Amino acid sequence: MEAKSILEQQLQRSADVRGTWPWKLLLFSVILFGMSVFIYSGIAFGYQGYLDKQLGGLNAEIKNYSTQADSSDTKSLITFYSQLVNIQSLLQNHPMPSKVFSFLESHADQNIYFMNSVLSVPDRTLRLDGRALEYDSLIRELEILKNAPEIRTLTLSDSRTDSNGNVQFTMLLSFNPGFYSSK
Repeated sequence: MEAKSILEQQLQRSADVRGTWPWKLLLFSVILFGMSVFIYSGIAFGYQGYLDKQLGGLNAEIKNYSTQADSSDTKSLITFYSQLVNIQSLLQNHPMPSKVFSFLESHADQNIYFMNSVLSVPDRTLRLDGRALEYDSLIRELEILKNAPEIRTLTLSDSRTDSNGNVQFTMLLSFNPGFYSSK
């Protein structure tokens, strides 16, 4: 028997190890491919059937509920929905005269006091009776209202000085069309 040197033995072992790696890699790939095929077939045939069965049950329930709703319930629902649509259209076209208060608040001079007002919604007019501390305040107020885009016409119909030195006045405002709309 021939004695092999340690170097020869090491070389022989590394050649054996190198020769088994391709087989091990091939075996691992085949196992991985087999598991993938098994999982895919489980999902495709097993879980898909389960989902189809659940879907069929839900469709049957929907059909059952749709047949339970009788015609009187359907008619009352349609009537209710129709009323909601009508109310919505009425509210959209309904005039909002309360806009006058916010308009006056934002366009009033600090030295002007309104004592009386008469609003005509169909005519879009507002008559204001008020008091100013002086004529300069009244002129500033007239200029503010004249430049407001909401005002179509502005008429000062009366102004006089009272016994306290205040200026009492009456003015008529005519609003532009669409001023009262809620849009």
